[in-house]
Amino acid sequence: MKNVFATVSRALATIAIVVTATQAVSALEYRFKFKVTSSGPDMYACNAGMRTTPLNCDVCYKENSDGTKTPIDRPGSCSSTATNCGSRIKCVSRGVNNGESYMNYLTAGKRGWTDHSQAQGPRTTINIRSTPTTFQQVVAGNVAMDTKIEDLLFELGNETYSAQYFVDICYRAPQHEYRANGIDANYNILANVGSTDFLSQGQTKGDSDRSGLQMLNNADLQRYTQQAGVKVQSYVVCDLQGQGVLQNATNSSGVYNTSENEADFVIGADGLPVSGLNGSFFKASDLRSLTGDAIDMISTSVSNARFCKVRYLFTETKGLSCNGGASVFRDWTRKGAEMCTFTVIDEPAAE
Repeated sequence: MKNVFATVSRALATIAIVVTATQAVSALEYRFKFKVTSSGPDMYACNAGMRTTPLNCDVCYKENSDGTKTPIDRPGSCSSTATNCGSRIKCVSRGVNNGESYMNYLTAGKRGWTDHSQAQGPRTTINIRSTPTTFQQVVAGNVAMDTKIEDLLFELGNETYSAQYFVDICYRAPQHEYRANGIDANYNILANVGSTDFLSQGQTKGDSDRSGLQMLNNADLQRYTQQAGVKVQSYVVCDLQGQGVLQNATNSSGVYNTSENEADFVIGADGLPVSGLNGSFFKASDLRSLTGDAIDMISTSVSNARFCKVRYLFTETKGLSCNGGASVFRDWTRKGAEMCTFTVIDEPAAE
């Protein structure tokens, strides 16, 4: 009987060893890791500037008894009364040292750019006087990407409607190597602008505050945009992957999270943008009159953008004419307009 039990025990042990060996051979493990990178776009007002074009002539008009105003030649001082008995004559004279431009200035709040998850940095209030020929800016164009502005206000006080002023909207594209990896990142760009005139009754305040203002409609006479003959022009410049010095989403040293870019305007002899830096994408609209209604200034598209900048330039035109008579003179009544810029940069739907 012992032999039988021993034989059975040995058989069971053999089976257990076989089962155990089979289980060990069947074990299978696999470990795999992967990474995710996250970088989204941002857009904000980043710069503003202004200049004032002085008249290169004398402009005079005479107030007639019937209420009309007749353009006339400049009569000179009282030393000419023996030969000239004209009265109620008003003139704006050719600027001496361009002094008339210094009555215009801008004020704005300025902060360093911060990402969405970061608290805003301290604010500095900037006040800048206008000068002729060259635009005086909140910051230089090549560092605008690192700046955010708010509560922008242009205060115009020179004798004639001859100021130019602009605001820049900056765009940071996601930091991904679209071009290098064969992924087309296409962007539609829309630059749209409108205006609403107002009559000032109290202090003019910041971005979204209309207290102290009486908003006007397009039927109201003697509106600022109408009297000044304000016209608008838009410009777009984009630094693209694969073009210029900075070929990738990184900077030239292969580092991410920097604002090094070539999205800056090349300025022509007339002080206006003529192209983009280092062959960057550039597009300009024609010059259009503000009507109060929103106008699409630029509608275009680019691929694989790194950074973009959209400029909205407003020009007072009535004070630029030597034959304008009374229309060149800036009204004393405090009035103005709320200029609305609307910038869209998005990826079109896949077909």
